[in-house]
Amino acid sequence: MRSRSSKSRARRWTRPCARWLLGREAAALQALEAVPAVAGRVPRLLACGHGVLVRTWLDGRPLQEARPVGDIGYFRAAR
Repeated sequence: MRSRSSKSRARRWTRPCARWLLGREAAALQALEAVPAVAGRVPRLLACGHGVLVRTWLDGRPLQEARPVGDIGYFRAAR
């Protein structure tokens, strides 16, 4: 499954920030590809250019739904 982000969907006045954030996400995903410990645990960058970023999608649940309430180990590991 793929996910596509595009700066053109942002409001005109936010596009410079959207372009900057898109570039940062692409750089982070490229850097993480070289780290064996995170292989398969982060999305892979499939394509990036002309204000569009395409990456793989990871199954999971958003934290606001999963709510790891009372799991001290989870919060300690997140530090």
